[in-house]
Amino acid sequence: GYFIFDSAGDPYVSYYLNSEQTRHCFDRDFWVDRKENIIFSKDKMVIDSFTLEKIRPKLDWILENRKTEAGTMNFVTHEQYFYSFYSQYQPDYEEKIRTAVSWATEHGYKPCFLSDVIKEPF
Repeated sequence: GYFIFDSAGDPYVSYYLNSEQTRHCFDRDFWVDRKENIIFSKDKMVIDSFTLEKIRPKLDWILENRKTEAGTMNFVTHEQYFYSFYSQYQPDYEEKIRTAVSWATEHGYKPCFLSDVIKEPF
């Protein structure tokens, strides 16, 4: 999720979480809701929603300004933008993904499993 608030101050793309829980998740890479036995992951970037030119600057900004959520980089993609028959096709879609992944690699990020980063039992 994004764990942000809409213009009315209500949680936006925060699932069933209330405002306090949404604020809690905003500053974290992951949060485990033990009551529901769900692991939430903070989406850092929906790649297809950015122009190619803005991907690296946005990731640089996250790294510099959002230290509490820069421990991992969770990228989201909507694969339909890859297909040329799709009405909203993005010809540079593959390059956008490669750019984000290259940035992550250049900054020392590596693929991981949840069990690599969440050390307490869940």
